[in-house]
Amino acid sequence: GGTQAGEKWPWVGSTTRIGGVNGVLCTVLILTPRWALTAAHCLRNRALDGFVSAEPLGNTVVTSGCSTLNGASCKFTSVKAHHVHPCYKSAQVETAGGGLASVDHDDIALLEADADMVPLGG
Repeated sequence: GGTQAGEKWPWVGSTTRIGGVNGVLCTVLILTPRWALTAAHCLRNRALDGFVSAEPLGNTVVTSGCSTLNGASCKFTSVKAHHVHPCYKSAQVETAGGGLASVDHDDIALLEADADMVPLGG
């Protein structure tokens, strides 16, 4: 019933494929037409012992230029490289209730696109 986020924040996009796995959604901030920022933990592989590959092209995709993931104005751009912060460390700590909580440090990564991404209305 309110204003859709994409209309208010045109520099926000999402990943709709990471490492060849469809449906993995993480928010990205479009910094320039070819660069976006996301969380490093989004690029972890399923075994959590390394990172997914951006190659071949299309293995990781950024969706931009739309306020819904299936909108007619969506642009799907392949990522050609990931650049994870060199000090990124993922760790888990035990909570007071006996569960585990993630404690990620330097949890950022750059995504380098092979073509221009477009902000909403851009």
